[in-house]
Amino acid sequence: GGELFQKVSENVLIGVQVVYNRWGPNEDEFKKEFSNISSFGISGSASIIELLPSIRLVTPINKKTQFFSQFGTGYYISKSKAVAFALHNGNLSTSLWDESDNKFGINFGGGIIIDSYGNTKFSIYSMYNLVYTEIESTKYFTINLRVLFGN
Repeated sequence: GGELFQKVSENVLIGVQVVYNRWGPNEDEFKKEFSNISSFGISGSASIIELLPSIRLVTPINKKTQFFSQFGTGYYISKSKAVAFALHNGNLSTSLWDESDNKFGINFGGGIIIDSYGNTKFSIYSMYNLVYTEIESTKYFTINLRVLFGN
């Protein structure tokens, strides 16, 4: 992903994040759900692109290190594609999912920025994401490592 922030005061930055997340299904979780089926399998992937205007509050610790907290709100573009099969009492059944959606959501979290060489910095932070969907909101937690260039 990428981000672009502009300083609006000594400790406040506003900007935008564009982030791509991808993961696969946890087959063990599905097997627990369908424990009465003799054989079960699933493969596929889900991805979410985050387009989030954000505000970042920065607290310097020393000349080279800063803590920050961040809040963002915007659109989450999701796509999931998977195929599942189940074998029960000699009958084989398959299901195919191919869905995409755009939803509003928020994220918040915080981390640390460490100055390195010249205009290069590193940041380590975590974000909690909440995407508002019809039945149950999608919630996920990310841990990020970024290399930053600029002032």
